[in-house]
Amino acid sequence: MKRLITILFIAIGISSLSLDSSPESETYLKAKDLYTQSENSLTEEKKLSLMNEIIEISPESEYAFIAKGYISAGKKNYPESVELYTAAIKLNPETASAWYLRGLARDEISDLTGAVSDFTRAIELDPGNSRVYYSRGYAYLELKDYSNAENDFTSVLKQNPDHANSYNNRGIAKANLKNFTGAVGDYNKAIELSPRYKNAYYNRGTALFKSGKYREAVQDFSRSIAFDNQNPDAYNNRALAEEELGDYESSLIDYSRAVNLKPGYTKLYNNRGIVQFKLKRYREAVADFTRALELDPGYTHAYKNRIIAQRALEESDPELLYNRALTKAKAKDYSGAVADYNRAVEIDPGNSSVSEQKAEKSGAGTLNRTAVSKEKAMNYASAISGYSNAIKLNREDSKLYYNDNTKIKADQAESDALYKSALAKAKTKDYEGAISDYNKAVELNPYNSYPSGQKAEKPDTETLKRTAAAKEQSKSIAGKITSYNKSIKFNPEDSMLYYNKKTGQHNSAESDPEALNNLAIKKAEQKNYKGAIAIYRKAVRLNPDDSKLYYNMGIAKYNTKCFKEAEKYFGKAIALDRKFFQAYNNRGNSKIESGDYSGAIADYTKSIKINPSFYQGHNNRAFARFKQKKYTEAEKGYDKAINLNGNVPEVFYNRGLARAALKKYSAAVKDYNRAIDLNPGYADAYNNRGVVKFKLNDPAGALEDFNKTLQLRPGDKDALKNIKDLNKNR
Repeated sequence: MKRLITILFIAIGISSLSLDSSPESETYLKAKDLYTQSENSLTEEKKLSLMNEIIEISPESEYAFIAKGYISAGKKNYPESVELYTAAIKLNPETASAWYLRGLARDEISDLTGAVSDFTRAIELDPGNSRVYYSRGYAYLELKDYSNAENDFTSVLKQNPDHANSYNNRGIAKANLKNFTGAVGDYNKAIELSPRYKNAYYNRGTALFKSGKYREAVQDFSRSIAFDNQNPDAYNNRALAEEELGDYESSLIDYSRAVNLKPGYTKLYNNRGIVQFKLKRYREAVADFTRALELDPGYTHAYKNRIIAQRALEESDPELLYNRALTKAKAKDYSGAVADYNRAVEIDPGNSSVSEQKAEKSGAGTLNRTAVSKEKAMNYASAISGYSNAIKLNREDSKLYYNDNTKIKADQAESDALYKSALAKAKTKDYEGAISDYNKAVELNPYNSYPSGQKAEKPDTETLKRTAAAKEQSKSIAGKITSYNKSIKFNPEDSMLYYNKKTGQHNSAESDPEALNNLAIKKAEQKNYKGAIAIYRKAVRLNPDDSKLYYNMGIAKYNTKCFKEAEKYFGKAIALDRKFFQAYNNRGNSKIESGDYSGAIADYTKSIKINPSFYQGHNNRAFARFKQKKYTEAEKGYDKAINLNGNVPEVFYNRGLARAALKKYSAAVKDYNRAIDLNPGYADAYNNRGVVKFKLNDPAGALEDFNKTLQLRPGDKDALKNIKDLNKNR
């Protein structure tokens, strides 16, 4: 989660060469002499003057081509300078400086392997030139070949024992070889030779940090900052060391300074978020992790850290706990609701998140809701105690007295349990058992326990209705009518009771569109789409104005690949309900399958307009734009979907495809990584990540991903073809 950033300080100079004389023309010898002077020149102006004179007097000599290459490099036209140095080498392959200068130019265009090859040839021709060893050592550092880098800087120091830069860079090589003691020794020497060497202090601080010497690391980062207070990395690393020492406040200050200097630096927000979390400033921590994800939606560490911080925030904020308790209570998780209410009251007994004049009443409300949840969880003694405490805080609320005075009768609790048992038995078609439990429930508690006086006077007609329904299912028509009669007696306003009584026969699902809809859904869940469609047709005939029936018919048609028909049914659902954003979305999916990408985009746009937080709409619209080869727009659309829901592997996978199409291969790899983090069995993500790794010149990584694809999906044709292509190109 934490990573130190190492800055390499490189000092590159032009080597001083002594060329052998040979019997050449006078102008050639003059050019050679001028070139030697240019190498020893102290000023750039004088060097350029000599180079131009060489070109003028001997334009076809190797020295003229070297001079032209040097001038091109000065203009940062490194490809041209490589060509000119190559021309010089062809004229005289024994010119060490031409190899050296071409190596420098190749390094500038990131041809590091070519640069090392050129430096090596220059060393063979001129073994005593320490500058070439230094430049090759630097190239080895860039190639992460730290052993060879260490050897080259050692060669430099043998010839120039007071060269501070070589001690610094050899220290970098040693640190990367985990030789932190040796690295610190080299940084010490660099600082001894150059006491104001800010990078050596910075790098020594890094090595000390990795050695676990955090206090000394803080001192070195402080010295580096004293010489350069605009370096965000120094503040970041000092903050890391302060964090390890438990000095979170100082660490927080340093992270904030670093953020101010480099606002787009993703890891700074993640690191600062960690310190905010350790200081129990959970809301601020969540904000920092969120900012890190805005900058890099594929940043896994920030994503995981935000989840942890959000949970901690929920557990420490009384208002959030109170709201979560309400949600749990609605979901009938009464034990969970009680725990959250208790925690909210424990943190803030007066519920001070509300304004002062309402604090006591709000606290009473929390206690009351706690008691209600305990009552529903059948913890009656605690419920009564909770109501009493709520009344003490707010004596004006009549509901509290009502709840307290009921005292939660045990026979009501038993009646509720019998009622639930009857429901369960009815679902298993044990209708006789259900009837028995319903009858007992009515005997124990013939009256509803609602607070409203109107309903409290009427017996539990819901239980009586369900008793009648169970009798109907058991073909006890006489018993059914008796139960409906009782319900009508106690609740003559319920028209459905009269209807059910009047049928006097088995009430088949064939006449109930809702029941038919549910039956069709079950068929669809079993992938019997044709059976589902037949049932939906019957339901539609019974209720032609129900948009959900057309919508479900559309889904069934889509699953049978009848995309045009699916589109038609989604259209009917929309005609009945213009706000049915899911219908717009699925009609868009049908249009995608028919190749109507523009029409699909119009539907997705409509679904998003109705519900801007509908991430599926953003994802699907982006996919349609991808199909139109509008990859930049597709990428932006996936960004929006991820900002709304960063936990869907398919969206990261899709954005990876768009980024790969835009040749943003490194970013695509990050997206595939995130998709795999969320779904470790995502074979397509492994396969496509392998394709991108191959494009990034990582054939070993690509092969590993293709093999993983075959492990997850044996015989996958794409993976087999990719492996074949990879082996051809090796």
